[in-house]
Amino acid sequence: MKCQLLFLLALFGISSRSVSADCSNCASDQNCDATANSCICNKTMYSTIGKPPTPVIQCSNTMILSMPKCQLERDRYNSTSLHLMDSACHLHDETVDNLAQMVYNWTLKNGECGNSIIVNSTHVTYANQLFVYAQNSIITSRNNATVNFSCTYPLNMSTSLNFPLKTVFGSAEISIPGGEGKLSIIMSVYTDAAFSQHVTADTQLTVDQPVYVSVWMPSLQSFSVKVTNIYATETSDSSVGTKVYLLQNGCKPDGVGADIMSTLQNGNNTESRFLMKVFKFTTTSSVYLFADVTICDGTCIPGFMRINL
Repeated sequence: MKCQLLFLLALFGISSRSVSADCSNCASDQNCDATANSCICNKTMYSTIGKPPTPVIQCSNTMILSMPKCQLERDRYNSTSLHLMDSACHLHDETVDNLAQMVYNWTLKNGECGNSIIVNSTHVTYANQLFVYAQNSIITSRNNATVNFSCTYPLNMSTSLNFPLKTVFGSAEISIPGGEGKLSIIMSVYTDAAFSQHVTADTQLTVDQPVYVSVWMPSLQSFSVKVTNIYATETSDSSVGTKVYLLQNGCKPDGVGADIMSTLQNGNNTESRFLMKVFKFTTTSSVYLFADVTICDGTCIPGFMRINL
């Protein structure tokens, strides 16, 4: 009787584990392995292609690389051993659009995960490699593979406040023709020299009051941002109405905007800062700011040349 009781308890334990298997996080191309309490690839959903699937690279303020996990396993590659040039940067499991993917997300930084940088006169390119290994088995019919990939971004961009100065800040997304990469450049305005008090919708600004303008890029740590032009208009469309330059070709401009803005820092890190005296157009109390920006490898070349004829 005692042996029968132990046997029944053992059966009950097996049944309990099977029922409690949690596969709620399985992707649509995975099945639930109740015994192992895990999700396994449904390889029947994929056809053999005989080589690693093409990875997807997303180029923004970070680099995001993904590769379909179950297609890898269907083609007898080891999905758990994927890594970048720096072998410490391993791809991990993630469900993307309800499909099992191997994913890695890392910053735009020289040397990060083995990143290398190539710079020409118009663009900066971050390049890396993905290492893919065949599954271990009695025989191997797949070669290990190395996949080269890169993200390319423009060195010359524009941003704008997009709203009157009474708002917090504006931002712009800059796309390269062909959609290779996209970066964010942010312009913001503050009331204090510590650049900590944002101008808000409730901030009361008066003519001749000093405010502080920041143009910065929250990525590309090894590069510097140089603002070449800052100008103000009466509307959010820079092509309409009067355009008053506050900074032109990196220099103090001629004309009515000559004494409105002074440079605090420009071209030596990822943020440029300026001191500006508040002014208004005679036709409206709204002022819209725009900036043209150049990205430099390291520190931007200082100084400028002006020739008066």
